[in-house]
Amino acid sequence: IRKKGFPTISKLFKSHKEARLWGSFVESQMDIGCFKDKTLAENTTLGDLLERYVKEVTPHKKSSKQESHRIHQFLREDRLCQYKMTALTPKVIADWRDQRLTRVSGSTVNRDLALLSHVINSGRREWDIHIDNPLVLVRRPRCNRGRERRLSGEEQEVLFNEIKERSKNPFLLPVVQMAIETGMRRSELLGLEWSKVDLGKRVIRLLDTKNGEGRSVPLTLRAVEILSSLPKRQGFEEMVFPLTGNALKLGFERALERSR
Repeated sequence: IRKKGFPTISKLFKSHKEARLWGSFVESQMDIGCFKDKTLAENTTLGDLLERYVKEVTPHKKSSKQESHRIHQFLREDRLCQYKMTALTPKVIADWRDQRLTRVSGSTVNRDLALLSHVINSGRREWDIHIDNPLVLVRRPRCNRGRERRLSGEEQEVLFNEIKERSKNPFLLPVVQMAIETGMRRSELLGLEWSKVDLGKRVIRLLDTKNGEGRSVPLTLRAVEILSSLPKRQGFEEMVFPLTGNALKLGFERALERSR
């Protein structure tokens, strides 16, 4: 089809009749001003879109590492990535959702659906992927109830003793103790610098939190004692807790398992 003011488009059919019907339909859309060229959508898979998204969009997010890991896991393991964008119907997504719910929680599936929806919307808005977002019509599963679990005094003592006696990392125990004393997020503790800590006024000033707003965290006397007794690690003097997220996660989970 060649029409002034529109890109030249073509498509293959098994019969001349089907081709003429398609041509008439597309030309009528052009005439009334609602034509959308779906050529790119027909030649792009969800995997192609995810690869572009993780290169161009993900690096600008605060949670870029976690999102990048999740997207690469999708690309390695999920057959959904093989679908062309025009074949990605609500039924296909719903079947995928139900199958995934047999392996992970409803909260995890909801996060996956939200990510896929944002990827598709980015393709629609910026990369000429002209399709309706099928996730708009897909029902979200029920999320798990939030946890309200807090250690009892006896449990806390057992856990602390286990970390103190068995952990080789001198920062594991104090970072766990500070999490309990302050309620700070793991990312906030591991990204904390001494310049943000005022032991005299007993306060930590967080300038860049998960929701994008700064806040002040008051320190208990116990928290001040913990911070004052911390060792310094050469080469990381500006960091309060020179630990990686993975080191903290693995060390803490081992301590939980050993202390039962």
